[in-house]
Amino acid sequence: MPDADSDSGAGEHAEVGPEPAVCTLEEVARSHLRLADGTYAYVEPQALLPAPGGFLLAGQPTYTSSVNETGRGSLVDERTFFGVRVTAEGGVIPVPQPAGVARIEWVRGTAVDGSRWDFVFDEVAPDAEVIADPERVVFGALDGTGEWLDVETLPTPPTGVLESASTATIRSGPGNTRISIVAAEETGRRDVLRYRRTEAGWRTDLLWPRWVDQALLHHAEGRPRLVLTGLAPELRARSRGVRVVTLPADAAPDMGPGDAPPVSTRHRVVSPEVHFRDARAAGDARLDVGWLEAGPDAPTSAWLVRGATRPGAAVEPLASAAVQLSAAALSDSATVWITHEPEPMGSAETSSLGFTVALPSGTVRAGRIPNPFHGPYAALLAAPDSLWVVGPDATFGAVGSFVRSLVLRLALSCT
Repeated sequence: MPDADSDSGAGEHAEVGPEPAVCTLEEVARSHLRLADGTYAYVEPQALLPAPGGFLLAGQPTYTSSVNETGRGSLVDERTFFGVRVTAEGGVIPVPQPAGVARIEWVRGTAVDGSRWDFVFDEVAPDAEVIADPERVVFGALDGTGEWLDVETLPTPPTGVLESASTATIRSGPGNTRISIVAAEETGRRDVLRYRRTEAGWRTDLLWPRWVDQALLHHAEGRPRLVLTGLAPELRARSRGVRVVTLPADAAPDMGPGDAPPVSTRHRVVSPEVHFRDARAAGDARLDVGWLEAGPDAPTSAWLVRGATRPGAAVEPLASAAVQLSAAALSDSATVWITHEPEPMGSAETSSLGFTVALPSGTVRAGRIPNPFHGPYAALLAAPDSLWVVGPDATFGAVGSFVRSLVLRLALSCT
């Protein structure tokens, strides 16, 4: 099928209509992750996944800290575990690092069912810099007891090298694991590859043979979708945009450099100087796509497309100033978007988290709270009307230097 591009919001921003509902936001509880021995744990929230009665949090770096009753503390260990699993009773169980892996950096993951989680991550040299090219990109499967079932290297593509698990998205089901990841070539081109696990080993498909900044593989509306940001080299002005590619329901055939994708819809086409980053995709019955947009003469802002697979879907503003974006599905037809918003004329320590709910009829601002985090955060649906939001709570100064994972439980409902 030919490439059926359609521009949406090409330089124009859609006005948000009257609020179709009233949504309320309330903090229910907050706590730090604390292990059975009394030490506190921090896990960089790179993968926040559902687990029976709780959640599994994975990422790097990880730390443990000792904090006394007066609030004084210090770091104890770092990078000694892969993540933690929080049980229904509130227990915090460390997830060990896979055997034979020297040092892990970026982690991406997905829940297969209540007793298995699949991950893709970078392995770097033990003495590597904080930001280092991976020595290999690794796939690993974790069972409900915390044991690693499979740990294997993703094969090197025929041309180029895999950039990093930071560019990867992983989706798994029983007997079906798919990973999309960016591969860089010596020419400077960055392609999107898909790895599919079969009985005969890993098979690699070329999903998008063009230069991209970011690629997300997401399943919505019963079909796999590829969300891309970056240059559109087929346009004379080499504009930047956000593109949603609808892939075949079954395995796509290998694509050559000149082949067009099955169907793609393009949103927010702008000049090359405007960059898109931190794209997020959320939703099941409807695919919503959000991103941050940074231009040379304007603050970084946050934008959303509800039903991003529909040609002509409007681009709606989430926040006029935002430095981070996270999203979670609330139901089949609703998603929540969390924007880290600096306060106007405030100090670097003054900011808030804004919560916007995307419904079929429009977007509704549910509320905002002071931002308690000192770095990246992630969100996950805890129950039909509540969310977990997890991020770092860092302390520096006379009482010591340490960091702990802070977990917020928020009630969020719309009427």
